[in-house]
Amino acid sequence: MADKETNNLNIITVLKKHDIMGIAGNRNTAKSSLVLSHLKAIRTQYNDLPIYVIGVEENLKETLRNDLKINILESTMDILDLNLKNCVLYVDEFALLFSTKKQDKEQDKLMRFFDRVSHNNVKLIISTAREGFFNKFMCSRITAFLVKQIEYDALVNGSWLKERVKAINSNSDYRLEMEKDKYYLVSPDELTSRYSFKYDETLDSKKENKCLFE
Repeated sequence: MADKETNNLNIITVLKKHDIMGIAGNRNTAKSSLVLSHLKAIRTQYNDLPIYVIGVEENLKETLRNDLKINILESTMDILDLNLKNCVLYVDEFALLFSTKKQDKEQDKLMRFFDRVSHNNVKLIISTAREGFFNKFMCSRITAFLVKQIEYDALVNGSWLKERVKAINSNSDYRLEMEKDKYYLVSPDELTSRYSFKYDETLDSKKENKCLFE
C-alpha cells in the first residue's frame, strides 16, 4: 500500500467526502487531542458552523465553550435521539453508547442511528480505545479513520481497517508504531497518508498527569 507523508491534513476536505469518520488508537495516544485540534481548525475557517462534542473531560469544557464556541452535550439522550442537524458532532468513547457485538442485538439500532446522521446532514466523528469495537459491521459504515499507534490484536480480523493498518510499514510485528504527534489517514477510497499535528496543551486533558515513579 502506498504511504505518503505530509504535514497538515485538511480535515474539511476529508469530512466533505465522508459522513462518518473513526479515530482508532491505543489508550493515551492523544486521540482526543488530535480530534479537538481538527475541530479548532474547522472553527477557525467556519465561525458559525455548529460543532458539538460529548464525552470530553471536564477540564476541557471551559476552553471548548469559551475559546472555540463548541457546544458541550451533557446527556447521551441528545445523541441517541439525534435531533441535531447540519453540524459536526464528535462523540468520545462511542463504545459507551452502543455495542457492536451481534449477541447484544444493537446493530439495527446503530444502523438507524447512522442513517439519521446522513439524513440530518451531520458529520460524525467517533473514537474509542475499546478493543474489537471497529468490527466489519462498523467498517461497513465508517469510510475513513484517523489512526494513531495501535496494537494489531485490537483490530478485528476481516475488517478493511485491520487489513490496511497492517499494510503500513512499522518497526514492530505487534503494533503500528509512531510518535505521539503522528497519525495516518486510512480509507478504502484513497492512498494511506501519514500526517503530523501540533500539540496544544489547552486541548490535552491529561497534561497535568505526572509520572508516579519520577
